[in-house]
Amino acid sequence: MFISPALAPAFYHIEGFLKINVDATVSASRCSIGLVIRGSDGHVRLAIGLQHQGIVNPYLAELLAFRDAISFVASRSLSHVIVEGDSEVVVNQVCQGVLEDSPDS
Repeated sequence: MFISPALAPAFYHIEGFLKINVDATVSASRCSIGLVIRGSDGHVRLAIGLQHQGIVNPYLAELLAFRDAISFVASRSLSHVIVEGDSEVVVNQVCQGVLEDSPDS
């Protein structure tokens, strides 16, 4: 489920929802991604750290963070999940279903 970032706070504490916070950082040779999964009570259920070699573009790293979160949800057949990130460009593109090679294209 993708919803507007402005509407997301209303869903945070609804019983049965999970929220996955995603973030990414880049270095000279790779990106590192963090996923934090919280229950509707706000308690951390799981934290995951991932690395992708050769990805040094911050935009692509944020896209990969969303992809990794969505893959996690799909692999476990989860529903009622909110995925939240701090890259406004990526969040808006995911919500609209429009992904680009780079934010400037």
